[in-house]
Amino acid sequence: MPLLLFFLLVPTAVAEIFMYNLCDYSIPIWEDEVIGLTSIEVVDIYGSTFIEDDLPLIGLKDVAILDPNGSISFEDELSFNPISYRIGEGARMEVKFATSYGNFLDFVDYYELDIADGFEVPMRLQPDRSGSTSISCLNASCFGMDVFGNSLTSKTATVEVGTNFAIFFCPL
Repeated sequence: MPLLLFFLLVPTAVAEIFMYNLCDYSIPIWEDEVIGLTSIEVVDIYGSTFIEDDLPLIGLKDVAILDPNGSISFEDELSFNPISYRIGEGARMEVKFATSYGNFLDFVDYYELDIADGFEVPMRLQPDRSGSTSISCLNASCFGMDVFGNSLTSKTATVEVGTNFAIFFCPL
């Protein structure tokens, strides 16, 4: 019974997400959206198959086109389900926010910048807490290489629950 109570106390926190376009061109902002449900056939390592039903089918919802020197803000409730924004004409760059477990069963907000689908717009993701880590990606090789020489395509950091975030496009 105490375990059930623990999962009922999972926090959700409202976070304000500010976006500032310092570029000299407009930037489309997209959000992942469930557009339906689908089923897939799964084959396990032993060759057995089974059907996974009611999996979300994700599409993109046009949120805004951020003009040069423009800004926009969103108030999002962060929980274990990530909130994801896609950035750029091809919606290839992704910024994610969610609440997750930290050390010693406390909770943290995590934030991630992902360029696995390609680089489009230089940006910096900055939490508003002092001592927090900003994530910058100014070019296609922004995260460097791993020890095997493979390009790293994302960076994730954590901060106290209830943090607000700013995203700067074309930061100085």
